[in-house]
Amino acid sequence: MTRRIATVTGIVVCLIAAILLAGFLFSILHTGGFWLLPGFGLLGIVIFLQSFPVFPLTVILLLTIALSFLLRQFASYRRHSFLLLFLELLALVLLSGYFLSLTPTFRGWQPPPPPREGKFTEPFLRGYGAWRFHNVFQGTITAVGEQSYVMRSPDDRSMTVQLTPGIRLPSGPQIGTGATVLIIGEMRHGIVRAFGIRTLEQRK
Repeated sequence: MTRRIATVTGIVVCLIAAILLAGFLFSILHTGGFWLLPGFGLLGIVIFLQSFPVFPLTVILLLTIALSFLLRQFASYRRHSFLLLFLELLALVLLSGYFLSLTPTFRGWQPPPPPREGKFTEPFLRGYGAWRFHNVFQGTITAVGEQSYVMRSPDDRSMTVQLTPGIRLPSGPQIGTGATVLIIGEMRHGIVRAFGIRTLEQRK
């Protein structure tokens, strides 16, 4: 009886932890603007794959594997294919996490500031903010010029953004002050030369 209670407790803990982490993962993808990256073309797809938050996804997969093992302790699940059970649970976790990310649970979460180079936490923070890669920038437009913007980054830095010829503007050419944007470009002498800009919708 004690073993059965421990198994049920483990199932509940793993399920709740996996759903919460999945909700956090989807919130990261939205807040960091990662869903927008493939819209920039091949470069955006490459950066998306590089910057995807692998660590929380790995933990979700491990929790789902543990959940599958725990459920197979019950006779009604022993005849189930382990792979099929794992995929069903993973679908449940991800779907629940997605809907959880639409609630106010993670409202106000912002990516942490960049860790110092070489700091042991750096690999764990990978993908938690667009700062991770030198050619992706995120911030809020504070001023608009003819061929440039002034942008305030999440770590409260002000930077000038210059528009390059042939720039990709999937969100349209009209980007006003107060808009939160995701930019692919390169930093030179403190100025960002933008190759593509997309507005980042903020959840209320």
